[in-house]
Amino acid sequence: LSKVDSAPLKVGDVIEYHLQVQDNFYFDSQRHDPVDSGKLRITILSQEQFTAAVNDAINAVRDQVVDARNSQRALTGETADLKHDTQKLSQFGKADADSARQLIARQTTTASQVKQAAGKLEDLVNRMNENKSEATDLKDLANAVKNDLNDAAEHEMKDAANNIDAARNAQANPQANPAQQQQATDARNAKLDQAQQNQTDAGNKLDQAVSRMGDIGGLPQAIQNLKNLLAEQHAISTKSNEVGMKNL
Repeated sequence: LSKVDSAPLKVGDVIEYHLQVQDNFYFDSQRHDPVDSGKLRITILSQEQFTAAVNDAINAVRDQVVDARNSQRALTGETADLKHDTQKLSQFGKADADSARQLIARQTTTASQVKQAAGKLEDLVNRMNENKSEATDLKDLANAVKNDLNDAAEHEMKDAANNIDAARNAQANPQANPAQQQQATDARNAKLDQAQQNQTDAGNKLDQAVSRMGDIGGLPQAIQNLKNLLAEQHAISTKSNEVGMKNL
């Protein structure tokens, strides 16, 4: 590793390396011969190439969030259907309780998928820091979207699952008078309404995240265009100075 620091590396170079290990155990007063690991390679990238790779990684996360958003929208509709089918019942029947249980499981799965997407963005930001990436706009975007995804999974999605679970577990009191039974039914329906609002809010957050990540497509090219423009201006300035010197 000490030799790498002083090596005249350039973009496109490939570093190949491996590890060599030797067992400290002696058998018949002899040690085993050293064993080499498989060979690994590191390709030296330019900042532009690394930025393009980051852009591709964010687009892949975007596709994952699109799938989660579509699942979230479907869950919102199915929760509304459950409320519509049960809103006049004193309590859930077995089929209704099973439907609620499935909704909770799928909502939890969708939240887990969103957390995974946030984790990928966090890993990507760490890689950008380790490689001293100059694409600060991409890093700021990935950080912001990561936080939004975590927030949606840990709050709106979690609250939706909890509210559906509360509605599923609501029990009718057969000894209550009609007014009291209606209050219990209204309370259960309110839980499902809250779940729908939670799900709608989560879907909106995911939609915003998708939209923000969709705006990055031209960013690497914009960065390159700016660099080209600065280089052109520098060349013009240098040429103007040379002409001025000759006129003197």
